[in-house]
Amino acid sequence: MTPTLLFLVSAWVQLSGPAGANCRSIDINPLDRRILLCCTWNGSHGGVFRSTDAGNSWSTVTGIPREQGAGMNAIRFCPTDPSIAVCGSKIIGTNGLFLSTDAGLSWSQTGFPPGYAEDICWPPGGRDTFYVVSGTGLQKTADLGQNWQLVFSRTYCWRAGFRPGSQDTVFVGGLYGLYRSFDAGVTWDTSSFRKRCYDFEFDPLDPDTIFVGGHVYGVFKVWDNGEAWDSLGNADHYNTSIRIDTSDLSIWTGGFAFSPVSGRITVSHDRGLTWNEFGPDRLFDPVCNDICLPQGDSVIYAAGEYFGPQRFSRSDSIWHASALGIHEANVRAIHTAAGVIYAAGSVMGVSRSDDAGLTWRTAVNTPVCGLFHNTEMWPPGLVCSATNPDTVYACFQGHVPFLDSVYRSTDRGSAWTGFQVPGLAEYDRLNLLDIHPFGPETLYLSSSAGVHKSTDAGQNWFLVDTFAAYCVTVDPHQPSTVYSGWIGRARRSTDAGATWFDFSAGLPRWSETMNIEPDPDSAGILFAAMCGGEARDPLSGIYLYRETADSWTRVSNGLPGAFVLRPRVAVDSVLDCLWCVLPNQGAQVYRSSDRGDSWHAADTGFLAYGAYYVHSDARTYIGTRADGIWVWDAGSGLSAGTSTRPKPGLHTVLFGDVLESGPGFMRVFDLAGRMVAQGRTRLDTRHLEPGVYFVTNGTLTVKALKPR
Repeated sequence: MTPTLLFLVSAWVQLSGPAGANCRSIDINPLDRRILLCCTWNGSHGGVFRSTDAGNSWSTVTGIPREQGAGMNAIRFCPTDPSIAVCGSKIIGTNGLFLSTDAGLSWSQTGFPPGYAEDICWPPGGRDTFYVVSGTGLQKTADLGQNWQLVFSRTYCWRAGFRPGSQDTVFVGGLYGLYRSFDAGVTWDTSSFRKRCYDFEFDPLDPDTIFVGGHVYGVFKVWDNGEAWDSLGNADHYNTSIRIDTSDLSIWTGGFAFSPVSGRITVSHDRGLTWNEFGPDRLFDPVCNDICLPQGDSVIYAAGEYFGPQRFSRSDSIWHASALGIHEANVRAIHTAAGVIYAAGSVMGVSRSDDAGLTWRTAVNTPVCGLFHNTEMWPPGLVCSATNPDTVYACFQGHVPFLDSVYRSTDRGSAWTGFQVPGLAEYDRLNLLDIHPFGPETLYLSSSAGVHKSTDAGQNWFLVDTFAAYCVTVDPHQPSTVYSGWIGRARRSTDAGATWFDFSAGLPRWSETMNIEPDPDSAGILFAAMCGGEARDPLSGIYLYRETADSWTRVSNGLPGAFVLRPRVAVDSVLDCLWCVLPNQGAQVYRSSDRGDSWHAADTGFLAYGAYYVHSDARTYIGTRADGIWVWDAGSGLSAGTSTRPKPGLHTVLFGDVLESGPGFMRVFDLAGRMVAQGRTRLDTRHLEPGVYFVTNGTLTVKALKPR
């Protein structure tokens, strides 16, 4: 019987998450609290997002070019006419200021002169006239942004605001303190407050009093138009935003902390005498760029630098991730098990989706290591248990003592426990993880100290090879065989790590081994992604190893010339092809249907910035630098085809069949490692759902597609 396979003919589409974005600014419509706007950094969808359900979900807006929306920095509704909103960018290169007249649904560019935007403010009662703090000072427009006038020339300024009830008294906060004008910006002088002023708010009880977020210097109370001031403490944080709730006069500050265990948002309920902070057990994000306080409401919003918008409910005193519909997470590793997608990133830690990527969840105590690791350039280790679909492991690259542990969750990523890896020197780094495909929880870990092994589900680790390793891989055909790679090196153990041998013949000497991928259908065939790195090795690229020849051969025909930067390769047994991602290249995604003899660009619909990771199982996923997860669309784009390539050593297993199992005792396992069918002479697969399964026959293991 010739099996009929399903081939995907569609394109790449972006999943809805996981929650994550560098959210720079957030604001709420003063007349309709269900409508919010936020802007992000490095987005591929214009950088501005809009919510009409109080932050439960977000959608992109129209009219903002990608190159400028990618660095959107400030966004504000007009207080007197919320149909008017303004946003501005702050990137290296061309910047822009944009205007919306439909409450943020669509945007058009203004005549704002070159320069970035730090803040936007209106004078009391103003609409057509507003001010923008730019890289050159304070700019003023009187016609909704068509014409501009520089009214205050000063660099390193961040905030502007008018004294309540006055259209003439305006303050600007900057690196050297508070500047002021009493004639709407015609003339200026410097107040007595000379400390760094990142943000400020006027006291609702006394408009002559200003509360200042003074960055590392703390929070200050300034009165008498800036002539007198006093410190209110809170100096152990970078206070970069400050807001006052008029309903209870509480003072809220956002910013970031000196250490990852300190608070990121603080609040004072006694006018600054004492401060309370939200620690990592209650707040996802280590950095808060902006705070939005709907006056008299029970909800507070924050613009998080890593997890995007977040919402605080006074009723339960907990911050909740609120980035559904914003796709800008930094995803550097993906793994799937039992219908669950796990994603790990440089700063977001590990998130999970139980509904094929529609919604995502991230635990408050997820291992977030963004302040101390280098996964900006290297994926974190992420692997799922082969026997228990609820168990997942993660590690993050970085220097000890901050990142010397492997984390384990036994409840699908809701809570994590760290287990220290002993014997690491100060600058040793943990790299990648892999796991025995069946049987006991045996794991392998690559690091700059060598290859480590755990036989008790990650609780205890011991070094089995002292040769430094970027990657480690367990052979699914022979789980006692383990591979590791380093600069110009590939090593192999055939006795579960007891002894190791070099098999680097043919590999480029100066390239880094990013990953080694066994062919799941053919034992003795491996693929390696070699990174040109700092050496800019022109021989980097994708390499093929055949055990019969015992050497590596470069198979990069069709890939970009010169050196290849940080590639990764994955074998797709469903589509019977190879996938390769190349960040920072023109075309970032390539596909080969002839075992690497030729490659073709396969990035139709792929609009992300930086493809850094590819994972192929029942579906093929790509993790990106700032655009979340992309998946090869398996929706309506299906067509029937005939497979001419037999599975080596095994009968093809089809749904609805009762087949002779052939020689040996055959077992079928699902992706979670659970045995779902077995037989010595007959193999009944009629009860199986469509999908991809492990099929074993003696010592041989392959992934077999079972279409109806």
